[in-house]
Amino acid sequence: MDLAAAARRALDLALSPARTWEKIAQEPGTAPAVCMPHLAVMGLFSAATLALFAVILRLRLGPGMGVLLGPLLGVVPSTLLLLGGAVWVLAQLARWLAPSMESTADAAAALKLAVFGTTPTYLATALFALDALFVTGAGHRLAVAAGAAWTFWLLHHGVGVLTATPAAQRTAYAGALAFAWLVLSAFAVMGPRFVL
Repeated sequence: MDLAAAARRALDLALSPARTWEKIAQEPGTAPAVCMPHLAVMGLFSAATLALFAVILRLRLGPGMGVLLGPLLGVVPSTLLLLGGAVWVLAQLARWLAPSMESTADAAAALKLAVFGTTPTYLATALFALDALFVTGAGHRLAVAAGAAWTFWLLHHGVGVLTATPAAQRTAYAGALAFAWLVLSAFAVMGPRFVL
């Protein structure tokens, strides 16, 4: 796993999504080989951020037994598993919706779309830790709003490049996928917090 490469890819997706989607579409190798290192690094970042959120929150509420062990053993693995499953479900949904959006129903393209198009979700989890530090309550709402808007924007660019979606269908396709991802990622990110 290359943290620097994942960070560069996330930055490229933010600054020049059209060009970055073109690079992603042309990368050699199977879709899992192209996608999994990025998904692993982004998933670890998200899980570690949520674990930090849990530790800070527990320290603010009063330290107890296992203040560090519980979050690391509970949140990190479950978040990774749930996010991986959510990405797989989103890829299947993208492939299933493609014909109704006059798009190509390609499994490799759908997986790339699901993995790279959801990058903002992982980065937005950093706002959870900031929220725990400052106890404002705004971090959760800001994380959801920023992640949803950026994800929609990336998916809107991505469906045109990866699935050859006509311009008239891109907003509907990206909107359906972004909404589905909002629901799936909320379950994946919030689910492990109830274990704590």
